[in-house]
Amino acid sequence: MREVFFLSADEKASRFMELSARFIQDAKVLVKGGRWATAFYIAGYSLECALKYAVCMREKRTILPKKYRTHRFDVLMDASDVRRELERPANARLHGWYRRVNQLWS
Repeated sequence: MREVFFLSADEKASRFMELSARFIQDAKVLVKGGRWATAFYIAGYSLECALKYAVCMREKRTILPKKYRTHRFDVLMDASDVRRELERPANARLHGWYRRVNQLWS
């Protein structure tokens, strides 16, 4: 039986971390199979789930607030404070990679 990865209406923070880890596992399998485009797409879901978890932690919530139930990385990165961290001089290389991925994703 196939496992289905849907979130319930309450969108619990713990579920976001679980999904993020599972999507990364799936992306790795796809890369090994040479399915790069699909792996990139699934890895994006993993990142989205991780950002939603980070928003919950920053807001000290166990359930994602409704205003952050979006697929927009820019909103989630700002709400989670990840963008500010990426823009620190110590993270310049990582920020460059992020900009490149963001260009490809958009």
